[in-house]
Amino acid sequence: MSAYKLYTIGEIIKALREDQNISIQQLSHNVCSAATLSRIESGKRDIDMMTATILFGRLGYHADKFDIYLDKQEFDLYQLRTSILQKKEQQKFDEMAAELDTYQIQLGNNTTPLHQQFIKYMQGFLKIQSQKFQDAIHFLEESLSVTVPDWNTVSNSKLLLSFQELELLNCLSDAYEKIENEQKAYSIRYAIIHYLEKHNIEKKQMVSLYTKLVCQLAPYFLKQGFVKKSLALCEQGLDILGDTCTLYHLPKIMYWKAKSEEVLLASGERTVKTVIGSYQRAYYFYRMLNQTEEAENLKIYLEENYQWQSIR
Repeated sequence: MSAYKLYTIGEIIKALREDQNISIQQLSHNVCSAATLSRIESGKRDIDMMTATILFGRLGYHADKFDIYLDKQEFDLYQLRTSILQKKEQQKFDEMAAELDTYQIQLGNNTTPLHQQFIKYMQGFLKIQSQKFQDAIHFLEESLSVTVPDWNTVSNSKLLLSFQELELLNCLSDAYEKIENEQKAYSIRYAIIHYLEKHNIEKKQMVSLYTKLVCQLAPYFLKQGFVKKSLALCEQGLDILGDTCTLYHLPKIMYWKAKSEEVLLASGERTVKTVIGSYQRAYYFYRMLNQTEEAENLKIYLEENYQWQSIR
């Protein structure tokens, strides 16, 4: 694209899609018709923010990085969705639930399948927080059915997913883990991380979800005896953090790296010095990020098992 021409949103979508060799049918799958996407790309039809979020997400980008025209109602709904997601991250669940109620009231009769997907996703997440796990699974699977009815085939190379859809899938895996269906939970998580690794997604866009998955999958692999798989996954997570200069889940990844190396210590594939070094780095990162309880527990473990004294 020339740096001196202003491009429409449709033209940007088309250029990104063609650059990644993605067909109109793949990108629009269960979001809108191929004909509708074609009209958006040609500038004959406007795009709403909900549709843009999924389409840009499937192309590996966030829609809010682009200038998209919104009328007042759509802008107000977008602002409210953003606030709901912020409350979710801040763990302000009562405020989140209240804003979700407001969101549904403001939608009124103007609801669409994509709006309903968002609502069901948030409802499912809140059900997990209230420990109503079967209800959570019901809401989350209903949400996924809107754009990913074939979510059990995430590893399918032709299936495209946005960040929102991937995070929704991971939320479903959390609900399955809560009802002790570990096999289901971890098969979903492994499929998500495999998807992130093989698709053309900018590392900065995927780092938060990817590193969270590393922390969820590493202990599972260790439990199943896949020690080197756990270690490799931790090292991939650390590489991505290094490439993006971010700290998402850094001490926990380092902790699970040390745990994996500790298992290899028994077979002579790692030295005591290496294991202690990894644990020490995890400890100091915990302290640096003010995760004092985790740091103290790790300090006690090191003192009891490796006679290590930290410097305070």
